[in-house]
Amino acid sequence: MREDLEYVLSQCLYSMRLEIFHRELPNMKGEQALKLKECHQKLISDLTTKMQDTIQDLFFETEIVESLNELNQL
Repeated sequence: MREDLEYVLSQCLYSMRLEIFHRELPNMKGEQALKLKECHQKLISDLTTKMQDTIQDLFFETEIVESLNELNQL
């Protein structure tokens, strides 16, 4: 399950990267292109951190539910 979730999130992130570059970069020159690249790198970094945090939270919650289910079976 973890691998599936990570794959889906990575594909979403990849799609967003492509969309930003395909939409904006061809119209930008020089300093504008550099600023876009810097903003893009920060966005990707922030999104990656958020996704990693979300994955950790989901798996922590899953572990709690599984533990509770095991206790209920006793």
